[in-house]
Parts: sequence; C-alpha cells; structure tokens
Amino acid sequence: MVKEFAVVGGDLRTIKLAKILAKEGNMVYTYGLEKAEELKEIKNIIFCEKLIEAVKMVQVVIGPIPFSSDGININMPFSDGKLSIREFMHNLNAKILIAGTIAPDVYELANDEYIEIVDIMKREELAVLNTIATAEGAIEIAIANTNKILHGSNVLVLGFGRIGKVLARKLAGLSTKVTCAARKEEDLAWIKAYGHKGININQIDKNLSEFDVIINTVPQMILTAEKLGYVKQECLLIDLASNPGGIDKKVAKEKGLQLIWALALPGKVAPTTTAEFIKDTIYNILKEIGMPADDRTEIVMAIGNHDEGTGTAVSDISAALILADKSDVHRDRVTNTNMSTFDIHDRVNYAVTDANLEIDAESRKVILNLTIDTQICPVLDYFQIFMDRTMMSKYAAKYLHIWFELVINGTKLL
Repeated sequence: MVKEFAVVGGDLRTIKLAKILAKEGNMVYTYGLEKAEELKEIKNIIFCEKLIEAVKMVQVVIGPIPFSSDGININMPFSDGKLSIREFMHNLNAKILIAGTIAPDVYELANDEYIEIVDIMKREELAVLNTIATAEGAIEIAIANTNKILHGSNVLVLGFGRIGKVLARKLAGLSTKVTCAARKEEDLAWIKAYGHKGININQIDKNLSEFDVIINTVPQMILTAEKLGYVKQECLLIDLASNPGGIDKKVAKEKGLQLIWALALPGKVAPTTTAEFIKDTIYNILKEIGMPADDRTEIVMAIGNHDEGTGTAVSDISAALILADKSDVHRDRVTNTNMSTFDIHDRVNYAVTDANLEIDAESRKVILNLTIDTQICPVLDYFQIFMDRTMMSKYAAKYLHIWFELVINGTKLL
C-alpha cells in the first residue's frame, strides 16, 4: 500500500483525513491547508509552501471534495491563497488524483498531463456510507429549527433513494409519523415493505398541508411555486439535494417559509467519521488498481515523460520507453497512399525501408540501424524532423549507463 500521499486543499473532512493517514504511519505532504491548526503538531505531516514540493515525492494526490465550486480554482477554504485548476493539473504530471465531484473538463486536462483521475464521490460504498451522516445531519437541523419535538410530528421525505431510505428509517426510530413520496412503483412497494406510509410524488399537492417538516432528497424541482402554496406557514423545509435543489427557494422566501438548503452535510456534522469513510474508499481504490501503486505510477510517469517537447528519462522504465518510441520509424507507419500528397513526416517514414533497434549487451550499446531510400528523401531530411528524438534517445541511453548509436545505410552517424 502507498505510504506517501499529497493532500491539497479541501474542507474539514480533508483535514481529518490527513490526520488519520498520518497517524496510520503514512507521510502526508500538504498544500493549501496552512490554516489547519490541528495538523501542525502531528508527526508525519509536512506543510509545503509550494505545490510542487507537496506532489513531487508522491504517486497519489488527494484533492478537495468538491473539487471546485467556481470551475476555475480548486477548493481551498483553509488557505488564503488561490490555485487554478489548470495550474494544479499541470503540476500533477503522470500521478493518480483522487478528488470529488469533478467536472468533465478536468478530465480533459488530466489526459493532457497523463494523470489517472478518480472521482471518489462516484464510488458506491462512499455514497452509501455518506447517507448515514446526511440523514443524521438532516435530523439535527430539524430538531434545532422547530419549536416542537419530532416525536409524533408528521414528516414527509421526498424521494426514496439511498438518502431517503436511511433518513426515513432513522425518523421512524424517533417515533415520527413518516410519509415517503416516490415516483416508481417499485420504490412505493419498498416504502410499504419498510413499514412507512407511501404516496406518489406527483400526487402530493393537497397532502402537503399535513406536514410539520418536509425534507427533499431529489435533485430536481419538486416543490414548485404551485405546490408551495399548499405548505402551511409553520412547516420547516429542508433541501438536501445538490444544485439547483428540489424546492423553489425564491418562492419559499417570498411566502415567508422557513427553508434550509443543507448541502455537504457529512463534512459539516461528522467530519471525522466521513474522513474514515473516505480513507477506506481510497484504500479500496488503490487495491483495485490491480498492481502495486508504485509500479503503476512509474508506468504512468514514463508515459508522461516520453514526449520530446517536454519529457526526459526519469527512471529505467521511462528511458526504455523513450528508446523504443523514438526509434519507431518505418514506412509501415504511413497510412497515406498518395505519395504526391506526402508531407515531410510521411516522406521520411516511407523512405525508411528497414529499422532495427539492437542491444549489444557486451559493449553496453543500443544501436538504431536504419536503411533509408535516398531516392525518396535525403538523410538530411531525417535529421530535420528526428533530431530532437535522436538526442532524447541519446540521453535516455545515458540514463541507463549505455551508449546510443545511430547507423544509417551502414554509416555510423552518432
């Protein structure tokens, strides 16, 4: 299992996670958490002033949950600084990034930087475990914001997904009169099987006046302006759904209804427990990767460092990949069948009728042997487009403590 992590940005859950990882013997390099006072005296936690210092020694980077709130910067509420998503991703070349609620355009940046990205909020085990904290948080809000006990109160739960199921069960345990609303017949059957009163969510209008507390879990508009007209004035509305929520907030305010939009409750009401859930999920992810994280990351790092514009040999594997990739020149690579439209790349590759990368173990040499048809293109053209690749191969060989030789048409040129 990985013994070193970088933790960048994040809320109280992230702070608790860093603390747990460190206490389990992992080295934790942090950035964007300089205001997290509780981490400053903990062994194995290193505060880094620069992002590159936090990520350069690790294979796995743990980012914020949610990753970003504005689509521009990553979430760093425990820092006075800002870090753009683009700058963050640029510094994670060939690493594994685990964060939450990641936008599609971040995946595009990840591809450019050869980053393996995992959205932890899409993991079923974490989603299920988070429902516990969400349900308890919702009940805490209901108790704190009503002027009567929940025992015997009429409570409506909108939606019977993961959160709805757990919430209804916990409310029933407090002896509330629970009604659950759902659309699907199978969900209504499950509501009945759990011993709750059920109602079709499309037929709740005239029943809304019965409830003391209404809790929405559905991430789409349910309580519209029309439906809010049936809600009694003293009813407490709690919306647990992500943006834009399921209750018309503008109309609720105009009508003077008490509405609490309670987002990200696990991190607010039970950050330590939630951090434990996140840690277990991260360990599950790393186990499922299929090979030791160090080995997998070394391969990804090699891929990320083989581009002749920015790459260089950083390990034996990356050096070997560079030598194999940069020697891949042959007419079989040309898919254009019309020679009259060849560009210089097509022409050079098509001119190479034979290419062999040979290893001479005794003399510690790697030799690229090319046969070029000079009737198609002169040797000079080869160097015009492959000089950077040739020099990169030379330095990759040097990293492996061997010599690189280039032989074209029987003549040793390097």
